[in-house]
Amino acid sequence: MVGAALLALRSVLAYLTGSAIVYFAQPVAGTVVLGVAFLVSARRGRPLTERFVHDFCPLDHRLLQRPFVRRFFSRIALLWGAILLVNAGVGLWLLFGASLQSFLVLRTLATWGLDLGGVAASTLWFTRLLLRHGIQVLWRGRPGALAQLLPREPASG
Repeated sequence: MVGAALLALRSVLAYLTGSAIVYFAQPVAGTVVLGVAFLVSARRGRPLTERFVHDFCPLDHRLLQRPFVRRFFSRIALLWGAILLVNAGVGLWLLFGASLQSFLVLRTLATWGLDLGGVAASTLWFTRLLLRHGIQVLWRGRPGALAQLLPREPASG
């Protein structure tokens, strides 16, 4: 409901002002707010990334209590805050410096590139961290079972 209301308000404001900039500035502003929220959450020690992980990869609560995992989520919140602020900066630069057609294409490409890069970096960073602490990650293709975390077998011989 909130999303539909914001879209309607955004559309009405753009229509009344006759400005595409008014229409496309709102998502950029939302990206700034979200980026700042990630940074503030990391600073306060309650990273948003830790709350969101349950939506993407259900992890055992015992794993989430480990200090190295808690530090990871604070650091990754800083990464995502930076990614979102860079995304917003690119969006503003394109909004004021490119044609509307170029803005639509380049903004989409930039957003996808930054987001996919962030997801890849986050996944690699977390996987390497777990392996470094002796936890094996087994990726599964079944929904609801994205990763199974197992203690790694000690090296033989």
